[in-house]
Amino acid sequence: MEIYKGYIPTLNKKPIGKYKDTSSLLTYERARKLDEYAGVLAEGVVLVDIDDMEMSDLALRIMDGQSIKVPVIGTTRGKHFLFKTTDLSANKTGTNTAIGIKADIKLGSKNSYQVLKVGGIKRPWIRKTDELPELPKWLEPVKSTVDFTNLEEGDGRNQALFNYILTLQGAGFSKADIIETIEIINRYVLKTPLDQREIDSILRDEAFKKQSFYKKGTFLHHDFSKYVEREENVKKINQVLHVYKDGIYSNKQTDLEASMIRHLPELTQAKRRETLAYLELIAEETAMATANYIAVNNGIYDLETDGLREYSPDIVIKNRISVNYDSSAYDQTVDKTLNKICCQDPELRMLLEEVVGYMLLRRNELGKCFILIGGGSNGKSSFIDMLKYFLKPVNYSALALEEIDKRFKTAELFGKLANLGDDISNKYIEETAIFKKLVTGETVNVERKGEHPFEFDNYAKLVFSANDMPRINDLSEGLRRRLIIIPFNAKFNETDVDFDPNITDKLQTDSAMRYLLKIGIDGLKKVLKNKGFTLPAIVKRALARYEIDNNPLLGFLEEHPKIENEVVKEVYLKYDLWCRQANLKPLSRPMFGRELSKQGFKSKTVTINGESLRIYAKTDKEAM
Repeated sequence: MEIYKGYIPTLNKKPIGKYKDTSSLLTYERARKLDEYAGVLAEGVVLVDIDDMEMSDLALRIMDGQSIKVPVIGTTRGKHFLFKTTDLSANKTGTNTAIGIKADIKLGSKNSYQVLKVGGIKRPWIRKTDELPELPKWLEPVKSTVDFTNLEEGDGRNQALFNYILTLQGAGFSKADIIETIEIINRYVLKTPLDQREIDSILRDEAFKKQSFYKKGTFLHHDFSKYVEREENVKKINQVLHVYKDGIYSNKQTDLEASMIRHLPELTQAKRRETLAYLELIAEETAMATANYIAVNNGIYDLETDGLREYSPDIVIKNRISVNYDSSAYDQTVDKTLNKICCQDPELRMLLEEVVGYMLLRRNELGKCFILIGGGSNGKSSFIDMLKYFLKPVNYSALALEEIDKRFKTAELFGKLANLGDDISNKYIEETAIFKKLVTGETVNVERKGEHPFEFDNYAKLVFSANDMPRINDLSEGLRRRLIIIPFNAKFNETDVDFDPNITDKLQTDSAMRYLLKIGIDGLKKVLKNKGFTLPAIVKRALARYEIDNNPLLGFLEEHPKIENEVVKEVYLKYDLWCRQANLKPLSRPMFGRELSKQGFKSKTVTINGESLRIYAKTDKEAM
């Protein structure tokens, strides 16, 4: 972000002439040659000028203590701190900030300037940063006469801080902002800090006055909306309202309305609708946290550090796995069941673990859809049921493959970790454009019935199970590379020695879920390290077989390999008849020719017995 939109000449720190017209501003190259000049602050920039060396040093210590990287310019009497802000609307001179340090506050939105060179001497940069930080709430101006810097033991510090809570509430500070401000005043500004137990007592819930949102009987929906936005951490994600609840963000309207009636239990439905409409206008669009964060029951697991961290409204995540992460978790039932499902194939077992882990990653750049195929009693449904219980309904949708691109259906994937389509039909799939975008996480435009359309980048992993692979109207390499077909060849019978009628319940215990989470995260790490999935021979064969089954031409060539020197028209007639006898949809003539070309045949004209005919000739397929 640019700090200055241009430069102006000054004399004794005052501008020479008018400078409202940006065309009159100087470039830095011209300004730097002057004995005195100033930078005109860009829109959205705020300058906090602390004209007292001791207080400016204190402010810098607080910045460092709060890990705020801020650009700082030194002056002869203090320091200038530069931030970005959209909340302030007026310049302030000699104002008290929320932590009690006096400052001048100048806004780029008010065409304010910052003197950068005086008497031929350029003011030095004490700190430089690549980005401007947000102006901390505790540096905003507040109407107050309390001098915290000179409060000592016996001066009524506890009462002063207690009373100050109401001052900050009146200035529109949220409870979290007030707590942070009071704690900073205690830690840095007071000469002798209070004991933490005293601070906890001052900041007890009863200290916070319940705000009134009515004036002469009229509901102040705009004030209430701003209050709810601050107190409940209401944000927009992909243009959709969300509220922070239990460590993650929810877009359920019931959760949004519940956040309102927590503060005003008597709020009518009409007033809740008013508040929602205003929140739609004021809530800030927020990006999701990076995909290395995985919310679990006992915190947020970080793939990069391999550790847990506490929930925070600053870590914007929509999904949580309701399972505790335990790196040493083990469950014998899950272990044995997965091995049996995989027919004791360790590579196939690894792939299933990778599928579980990949669902936890809120990105889709590996671009794979998983289709589990096989007849009945092979563990396919048990695996899907285990995934459903692991994710819980809030984290998965259950669309069939043919539903995935339907209007009002695609939006079901928004904010989900997976789509688990169990026992899908073998119905012919006509369109694949949306399907391919969803698999690779590209932006799609969707809508819910009665609501505005919105866009999102899908991170839900598409997992389907089927007895037989459906045929898809797409013979491209783009489709082929998106598919991982996983055969389920195991057989589970009541006559098995290890048959357990209660297996479903045992696969859904807390122990089972902890182990599934553990092996899923291990599998995800392997996928990210290898930049791809484990592909056992059985999976590769399944995809090769499907290429033939999905492309009627390849099946035709298996049964009718003699194409060379055959008449083009007759070859297509044979192909068309073969398709109809097999109840398959034939390719059009042009598509048939293009697909044959991929298989190493091209048509050419020859003369036979004086008649001009087009026949197929063999080409070098490798050279194509």
